[in-house]
Amino acid sequence: MAATVISRAALGDRAGAERSLAELSAAQPCWETVDEAAGELDDLAQCPGADPALLATLRAPLAELRAALEPGPAAFG
Repeated sequence: MAATVISRAALGDRAGAERSLAELSAAQPCWETVDEAAGELDDLAQCPGADPALLATLRAPLAELRAALEPGPAAFG
């Protein structure tokens, strides 16, 4: 599902990206999936022609979800 968010964002499909983001959030993804999606959006923001407003709109809820899922120190052994 994270790949769909990224691909829709790359195509400039705001509605599709937001719909995919809602589906991703509802699926209760693991922290790693959310972290990877946020990183991919950061990478996408560096591309020529990227839509910074769209990426910021998608990045904010991912950052909140990642913070809510963030593993504690015990997760790292």
